[in-house]
Amino acid sequence: MGSLNKNSLLESLPIRSVIVFFILTLLTFVLNYYGLRYGVIFPNHGLLLPNTDVTADMNYARAVYESKSFFPDGTYFTTEPRALLPALVTALFYGCFGSLGLATALSITVLSTLVLLCVYQLLLIVDTERRSALWGTAAFSFLYVDALWTFNNFGSSYVQLFLGTMMTLIAFFSKRHIWYILSVPLAFLMGLQSPRAVVLLYVPLLILSSINKNSKEGRNQPLFLMGLLIVHCAGYLCLRGILVPHYHLSMDAPQAFRIIPDVKFLTEVARNLLACVVPSFSPWWQLNVFYIFLFLCAMGVAVLFITQWQIKEKQKYLLLFCLLSGGGMIVSSIIIHASAARYYLPFMWAVIFLLTFGLEQLMLSWGKIVLYGGIGVLLIGFFVWQGQKELLQMDWKRTAQEYRAVHLVEQVRANYVYATYWHNGPLECASGYRIRTGNLIGGAKEHPGDVSLAPYLFGTNRKLYEKDTAPQHVVLILDSEELSHLNENGKRIVAQGEFLGTEGNLFLWLFEENPFLIGKDF
Repeated sequence: MGSLNKNSLLESLPIRSVIVFFILTLLTFVLNYYGLRYGVIFPNHGLLLPNTDVTADMNYARAVYESKSFFPDGTYFTTEPRALLPALVTALFYGCFGSLGLATALSITVLSTLVLLCVYQLLLIVDTERRSALWGTAAFSFLYVDALWTFNNFGSSYVQLFLGTMMTLIAFFSKRHIWYILSVPLAFLMGLQSPRAVVLLYVPLLILSSINKNSKEGRNQPLFLMGLLIVHCAGYLCLRGILVPHYHLSMDAPQAFRIIPDVKFLTEVARNLLACVVPSFSPWWQLNVFYIFLFLCAMGVAVLFITQWQIKEKQKYLLLFCLLSGGGMIVSSIIIHASAARYYLPFMWAVIFLLTFGLEQLMLSWGKIVLYGGIGVLLIGFFVWQGQKELLQMDWKRTAQEYRAVHLVEQVRANYVYATYWHNGPLECASGYRIRTGNLIGGAKEHPGDVSLAPYLFGTNRKLYEKDTAPQHVVLILDSEELSHLNENGKRIVAQGEFLGTEGNLFLWLFEENPFLIGKDF
């Protein structure tokens, strides 16, 4: 009898859950720290270093700590503001340890673990058996591994979107007021970043709530969701109407809608629609035929799954949400300049949840769950790899030449490097984030004269280009293609510098006085 009680107690304790989350947390930290510090080596491709989109977020967090302000003076964001999460967490860790790479890895680990805990809780709330819920959480964590590989920064820049989405889904399916209350500040935070959650989260849930009106709580859900939607829009209005003018924020923000579309906008919509059919019309950041194909596959499998299997009602609604959100992703990717596809993958969620619910239906043992779960992770990895292939091919040009170039920079005791946007991230990583960088306009590099070497404020700080605050004793780094496409003013700037040499495809010049100042005749 005592043995039975002991076994029952052990069975009731979430020991396996704790072990799984410990492994996932440790794996997330190790992979992110190693990747952010040393890069990732791919067979038959070489070394991939973090790109400038990632290091721009890291530099912003460091500026937050150094200035003790969420909006450091002179900061120019990229496509969206990066205030609050995760900058706050990264800045706190940076203040504790003084290492930007370590601080970012810890920040990603803590915040992604919170997201995974929410995923686990969500799966339990939709009546998923505990073992299957753990598998589903582990599969979802693979998105963060992919983020490390491609340096899309899933776990960092867009963590508040993931966290807010999961928290709201938990509130929707649990019908508990406490979860809706916890979702309110996250709705506001998501609005401070962009209005993307309107079509990716709130509209799909409002559609579901209109279908599910069987209970008193179900009848009240549209009111709660409308309240969250209003708070979300208030956050975006606060960003555009208060924070932007008060702090003089600058960013290339996507437009949620246009009341009177102009010719350029309509041309862009037509081009993106064509890109859905012909991938060659689509640049790497826009929607392509792969996403359409994967979404349709997920939708088809979901329909078969729901109609043929005895799936639980809440699980049906969760899959339906993923499909509606995926449709919102496609629409927003067509009408909004900044594609939602690379930031938020609801169709991939549908694949993960389908695998999770399928494993539960089979009533598998732990050993078979590990076996089939591993196969599922490999399948997800294959889909993710295919979806990110163009981005990866773009970044394969970054090789160990950055390390050799940084060594040459350190030999002349320079602490600042100016280069075109996509070179700066790998250079900062190669220096262990000791060297700081300023962006220069690289141009399309299709014709001679495209590269101007003018200051490029995208994702950087204006003070790096102002006469009284710009650093001196700086190094300019260009690759051979950029050098061959310099305009006349760029050639005059290069002629003023002291040529240091070449490292691989990179050419380096030293300038005792900073030649890249705002207001110069570019």
